[in-house]
Amino acid sequence: RRAGTLISRWNRWLGVIVFLLAAWGILAFFTGGANLPNSLGGSFGRKIIDYNGNEFYESLRVLALVIIGVILAAPRPSFRAMKSFFLWVDDRLKRPPARHRPEKEKAPGPAGRLSHPLTPARDKPPLPRVMEAPLVPPEVVRSQKRLEELAEKAAALRPGVAEKPPEKTQPRQELRQVADDVWKKYGQSPNLVVVDGWRLPPPDILDVSPEVQFSEADNVQRANLIEETLASYGVDTKVVQINAGPTVTQFGVEPGWDRKFREVKERDRDGNVRVRMEEVSKTRVKVERINSLSNDLALALAAPTIRIEAPVPGKSFVGVEVPNTTSDMVSLRGVVETSSFQKMLAKTKMALALGKGAGGEAIAADLTKMPHLLVAGATGSGKTVCLNTVICCLLMHNTPNEVRFILVDPKRVEMTQYNSIPHLATPVIVDTTKALAALRWLSQEMDQRYQKLAAAGARHIEGFNKNKPSAEKLPYLVLVIDELADLMMAGSDEVETNLCRLAQLARATGIHLVVATQRPSVDVVTGLIKANFPTRISFAVTSQVDSRTI
Repeated sequence: RRAGTLISRWNRWLGVIVFLLAAWGILAFFTGGANLPNSLGGSFGRKIIDYNGNEFYESLRVLALVIIGVILAAPRPSFRAMKSFFLWVDDRLKRPPARHRPEKEKAPGPAGRLSHPLTPARDKPPLPRVMEAPLVPPEVVRSQKRLEELAEKAAALRPGVAEKPPEKTQPRQELRQVADDVWKKYGQSPNLVVVDGWRLPPPDILDVSPEVQFSEADNVQRANLIEETLASYGVDTKVVQINAGPTVTQFGVEPGWDRKFREVKERDRDGNVRVRMEEVSKTRVKVERINSLSNDLALALAAPTIRIEAPVPGKSFVGVEVPNTTSDMVSLRGVVETSSFQKMLAKTKMALALGKGAGGEAIAADLTKMPHLLVAGATGSGKTVCLNTVICCLLMHNTPNEVRFILVDPKRVEMTQYNSIPHLATPVIVDTTKALAALRWLSQEMDQRYQKLAAAGARHIEGFNKNKPSAEKLPYLVLVIDELADLMMAGSDEVETNLCRLAQLARATGIHLVVATQRPSVDVVTGLIKANFPTRISFAVTSQVDSRTI
């Protein structure tokens, strides 16, 4: 550091010397009048700029001295300015010639937005240029061609119908055909809900997974084994409740009493001595004693591992969770049709079905109360299944006028099947550059929504949308990112800044973030991101450090 300081000071002094030489050369261009027939710079100044009397080359010498002095005095700003200049020239050379647009098609520029900050509620901010034509993976195009070929063959095989040349169908007709095929396959439900002209899909289209019936005798046997194992270590307990879940069974263990006795010798009428045990004290068994015997319980039950929840929230017993021999599949329909989810759905349209708990109870949550969700887990642990569940829950109970999605899928294969749904604000983004542009666009949208809320005197989106027609309502915007680590590698500073700004301010405007990552390390899930994502779902991770990070 000291050597660098000395070098910078030496460069500045050299720059000052070069500036003095340039000034001396500039004075050599001027004469002193009748009193001084020679130039103001004298003979030394003439030697600096002298080039056989050619004034053009002499001026270039002075200009070169000035440039050298600037570079020596301030090297870093000089190189940054040169780099910006060359990048600007390269951009001008590569940019195609702008097409002439009529006046009515010109979009308002930044000046127009500043002069009219309060736009009408139905106007939306324009999408960035990189999002106008998003990349569609080739597998989607191939599947569409395959569907067109099958439709042509089916039309040729119909009896009594004359062959017609194939015509190009419109995208809306194709979507209607896909919807008709779905209704034919699963059957159209008579109890369809129509909202603003949109027919919401019924739960009948979801698959029903067969439920595995666990043997009650096995659970009773394991409950007796738990009581005997704890009693062998001097811990008095009793299993008061058994809750069979999809992957684990929870045994409710109620702590007993520690009793102390003493011997009392008494003589009967015949003079014989009899010994009687009298209770001296009685204290409750401490929960820590049950926790310390978790490994012994796992050994006795022949289980790989057990989890002890001490105590169970809202209950007066300790929960001992033992893995089942066979796991049960939890279907989305099985959770959606439960009473807990229906109660949540009656309160809010942004209800999410997250699965079932250890005791088999359905778990539902409200996205507006979260308000942002961070999902982490190793490869194959179920992150993408969780994201698909979140998206499907919102699709089944909301119209495109109520919820819009921005899906970011760097893997290119997980979310591309959603490209045909009308809820998308833009087709599925698979390019990192377009993902960064989407984050910038969301920040601009958030600012414009706050301007609309301020103009309407509303504190949040629910108050703004109240008593308004559907055309003037602001839809919820849900950003789903399948892999955060890929975006952080592309531009960590910009991604972290935009995510934290949206997480801090976007809740009142109806913008929610659902972010997933399979590498929950500190460089991906930074402290700022953790602080602004209070709701987190953690699947199985590879190390204890990753578990603590999430």
